[in-house]
Amino acid sequence: MDGQTGSAAPYTAVGEGRDAPSPTKRRKVEPAPSSLPPCLDAGSASSPAGAAVGQASGEHIPLQTRVPAPVTLLALAVSLRATAQSLLPSLAKRPSSASASSQARYAQSYAEYVRAAMGAVAVLRAAVQLTAGASEFSGGRVELRANAMLGETLVDLYEGSGNEKVVAPEAEKAVSRAHPSLAPYVPPVTLLQLRLSLFSSKPLKFIRTTLRRLITSLTSSTPSPALSAATYAAHALTASIPGATVEEKLSAWATVHDLAQQRGDEQVRVVAALGEARLALDAEDYVRASQALGGVHTLLGVDVEGEAQKRVWAPRLLKVQYRLLYCLLKSQVGEAKAARDMLKSTHKLLDAVVATTGGEDAGDEVTFKIPSQSEMYTFAFLASAALYHHEPSGKSPRAQLFGEEGIRIVDQKLNGREVSLPVTSLPAISTSLRRHAALKTRLHLILSALGTMRSAYSDAEKHVHFALHAARAYASSGDTLVKTQIRATLEWAQVRIARAARDGVDEREAETALEGVLAAIEAAIEGSDKGGGVRGAGGAQDDPSPQLVHLQHVAMLSLLLLRMSALPDVLTSAPLTPTATLLRTLTAPSVSAPSASAASRLVSALATALSVPSITASKTALSSALSLTNSMQAMHARAGVLALLGNVFLWTREGEAQKMLHSALRLAQAFGNPAQRSVSLDDGQAALPVGHARLSLWLGEKLLESYRVESRPPPDAAQRIAAQERANSACRRMLEVEARQALGQDKAVKMES
Repeated sequence: MDGQTGSAAPYTAVGEGRDAPSPTKRRKVEPAPSSLPPCLDAGSASSPAGAAVGQASGEHIPLQTRVPAPVTLLALAVSLRATAQSLLPSLAKRPSSASASSQARYAQSYAEYVRAAMGAVAVLRAAVQLTAGASEFSGGRVELRANAMLGETLVDLYEGSGNEKVVAPEAEKAVSRAHPSLAPYVPPVTLLQLRLSLFSSKPLKFIRTTLRRLITSLTSSTPSPALSAATYAAHALTASIPGATVEEKLSAWATVHDLAQQRGDEQVRVVAALGEARLALDAEDYVRASQALGGVHTLLGVDVEGEAQKRVWAPRLLKVQYRLLYCLLKSQVGEAKAARDMLKSTHKLLDAVVATTGGEDAGDEVTFKIPSQSEMYTFAFLASAALYHHEPSGKSPRAQLFGEEGIRIVDQKLNGREVSLPVTSLPAISTSLRRHAALKTRLHLILSALGTMRSAYSDAEKHVHFALHAARAYASSGDTLVKTQIRATLEWAQVRIARAARDGVDEREAETALEGVLAAIEAAIEGSDKGGGVRGAGGAQDDPSPQLVHLQHVAMLSLLLLRMSALPDVLTSAPLTPTATLLRTLTAPSVSAPSASAASRLVSALATALSVPSITASKTALSSALSLTNSMQAMHARAGVLALLGNVFLWTREGEAQKMLHSALRLAQAFGNPAQRSVSLDDGQAALPVGHARLSLWLGEKLLESYRVESRPPPDAAQRIAAQERANSACRRMLEVEARQALGQDKAVKMES
């Protein structure tokens, strides 16, 4: 047990002190363990049932048997690893900083974990030493098992800890020594060797070559269950290798899907389809994502009840994952209604009692990691907030409720009050915290965008600061932090553009921020092209991140609108990014292609409408943009597009222009909390809804101008003009209040600094 066992005593006698026969002779006289019934094993021989069976058969069953010392050590190592694993949920909960007893309990749990984990490593080292020195074990399955368990344990304990290089030589030596000449064990040990290569940062060329050879060796027309499991695992590993292109990852999951379909492995087929759909969605390949999800829609997207439900294999978490992917797909292609309908059933599944079902026969085990119930639940709130954040109307919009609840759930996990199970290792706790912090960051940015649309500028800035704080506290890499800073800076610039106060200071700050965003995105894309990017086996370079490209388009459109709407001499006369560059990028065919996302096509349509010299072409582009806002159910964008359309029609089709401007004005007046976005003019009449004051005032002035020059004024023209003048006065008063608040906030910041 202490690692001092030598090769002279390959067996540890647990019972009598007499010498035991050699292993070869023992196997000749005694039946194989697998031929005995379960009640006659060593653990149950002394039970009444075992004694009764022994008497009935007339055989003498020893109460105690001799167990080989390496087997005993392996069993002890398994027990110690299980003990260490059982302590991980306790370690995932942070101790209270105000409770000494809580900190003492945490310290005790950590000490027990270290004892169990290091004890397992020490026991496995002893087993490796023992099997290497004993001729009866050398080169056999016991030595293979001991070395493989040592390598796997070291990887499990140290992966992601930052100390991989300390134990990498020992783990690599163990796994290479474990590589047997026994053919059935080559695939699993090779997979373990590949995992260790990733663990120790081996060259990607070596990993790819080894994996390619393994996949070639696994090709068989009639594979065994073990061979099928190894084949699935090898292709899944291909999809997770750093440096693999998106196309290589998609191809790997498609191969797993096809193999599982050929062999009738329904569970593996479903998991592979979801993996392929997720990658395709991330790469904005919506056709491929739709095809992958369509193949499992009947199984995961249709709710069945009663006896039919019992006959269908469909774990609840896979149903939830499918529906969240479906919602995101429909949202990105502009089908918001279908996405929201599916989202309702998703929340019902998440709130239901946890119950999982599996296949009847397992065969050889192959494991695919899918998100846990806790992770799915948190991500569902992020997806819900993202789907509904285009609706800034009402006292408490759904996006705000979803976002705030999602932040509350994430905070419970970050503060250690709740644990996301299962916890696989100690470094996995930090990984889980970083993953949840990323969700919190995105939720704050969504709430910031919602606050900007609702004219709650102070709240929007606070959410930007909270997002940056969470990202800086938990970011695992500089790349992740840079992307978060780009998003946060873009949201901050949107706040400044919408507020447009302090005599042009807001506009100048927004211009500087947007130029910085474009420079940061360009640097990130160039960095990936020069060697930081991802290359495939043939040297093919992946396209820039679709998320970065989309952020670039949004920043460019925001800068274009700012330049077209700002007063003279407010912005810089020599911008870093020329307006011609903005228009050329935003109106490129790739941005407006049918395969692009709905948001990209909307950006392209708006840029085209603002840049073409022909009124007819501008109307066509704006009509296309209006159709997109309707399908996306983006009310804030719909108000802006209607305002532009009404302005275009104002001097050609007076009646239609007034209808469009009036519809846009009603939408703009509904933005924000009605109690906070209404103004009383102290004339004894009811308060007037203002909503987004600047947009409402612009629309009101256009309508008022149209009312005054009507060719055929209605009988109530005077009353209508007076009502519109009163509404415009309310908007001006709200803008004055916002300007005073902006100046007060600016003074407070200067005093604090």
